Amino acid sequence: MLFAWGLNNHGQLGVGHRENVCAPSRVLWLHDEVEEAIDVAGGEHHTTALTKSGRVYCWGRNDEGECGVGDLFGQYRREQALL
Repeated sequence: MLFAWGLNNHGQLGVGHRENVCAPSRVLWLHDEVEEAIDVAGGEHHTTALTKSGRVYCWGRNDEGECGVGDLFGQYRREQALL
């Protein structure tokens, strides 16, 4: 099980909502015991976790592709700003 608390305005805690959390709350993204987290890193607006099976999960702010899921919206906004 993984617990998180703190700033959560972009869902970076993975607890199912975007409200800040003052007490440890269970991370919903890693609820399956098969996906046991062995390493976790948190940024200001996103979180990544490596599981025992070798999978990597990332959640939170992704408007600039921070989560590495192929989102190009942030890149599109930068290109448009240069015009």
